[in-house]
Amino acid sequence: MGHLLKVKHRQPQAINALKIDEHLEDIWSALLECKEVMKSEPPQLNEYWAFFGNAKSPWSFQKLSNEKIPHIPESDFLIIIDFQNDFCQNLNFANQLFSQVQSAIVFKSDSPFKSDIVQDAQCFKGMWSSNGWQTFSLYIRLLVAQREAYLEKRPFLMAHLAQSLDGKIAAVNGNSQWLSNEANLKHAHRLRALHDAVMVGAVTATLDNPKLTVRLVPGKHPTPVIIEGQNDLRLDDLHMMALHERVIVLCPQGKQDRILPQAAKEKILELPISSTKDSQERPVLVPSEILKVLYENGISTIFLEGGGQTVSYFLQANCIELLHLHFSPLILGSGRSSFTLPVINSIDEGLRFKMKHFDLDGEILVELLQDKQSRI
Repeated sequence: MGHLLKVKHRQPQAINALKIDEHLEDIWSALLECKEVMKSEPPQLNEYWAFFGNAKSPWSFQKLSNEKIPHIPESDFLIIIDFQNDFCQNLNFANQLFSQVQSAIVFKSDSPFKSDIVQDAQCFKGMWSSNGWQTFSLYIRLLVAQREAYLEKRPFLMAHLAQSLDGKIAAVNGNSQWLSNEANLKHAHRLRALHDAVMVGAVTATLDNPKLTVRLVPGKHPTPVIIEGQNDLRLDDLHMMALHERVIVLCPQGKQDRILPQAAKEKILELPISSTKDSQERPVLVPSEILKVLYENGISTIFLEGGGQTVSYFLQANCIELLHLHFSPLILGSGRSSFTLPVINSIDEGLRFKMKHFDLDGEILVELLQDKQSRI
């Protein structure tokens, strides 16, 4: 790009000569640290986020303010997340930070999903390959969106589905293993690690019997949440029961207590939720009430992992802030659809999204942010 940044006691270097390591594993520990700091320290409106490290060791995370300048070894790289869009103007603060590092980039964040890199000779001192930056920004935008929910004292919900090219998430009999590739499975585990809880519907819990752990990546297992209907699930048969300290079961208000072994009773937290009727007059739990009750029980960030019908309920209720769709290079021709929504008569009635796409080992992941002007 041709920019140069002159720093005392350092020979100026062309930006193209400086390349930050693009492997996500090198920075994953810092993203997990960011998540934990957000939970333990209330977000401030006047903060910056700093990620720093090098290509030979895990990165670290630290919250910054204009009054707090950390010591960073000169060999390290630096990424600044700028929430106020004033980092460029605060040159004394920026120069003191940049004088300590070999390469630095600034992520300007006037909204959770804007990923422009500030390209200014006085505050831009390095480069990252486009693939490396995209991979990092995929998760940092999630954390930024969670931060805004923390600031507003409300729950945060995102969803993820893997589907075929013709919009199917499973065969007619419910079989879905394995629809997506290993990279998407690992991506789903990363999303689990960045949330307090992972939520599935009763059909997904029964047919897929998922473990809902983060066994493929470092991080803490999220709390499993099952949305149960009128019929009791066979909870003892679920893999997650043996792998988690607590499992939350959301059930309709007024439902009678189930009969369970004592060991299972001690592990399960049953939360009653008010019901409504869906478009086919079937009783369903109210999505907004689910989020409210989970939030009141200490669950601030929820990852909705399926299935398609459950995601559709929350999507129709306008409760999903971020949606990830993975497209597998596969056509099924029949099977279970990704979404089940009310019939519409006009294209204008459909849900519209702001969209970004990412490469997951040759398969496509689409990140969707719902356009608040859309309706159904």
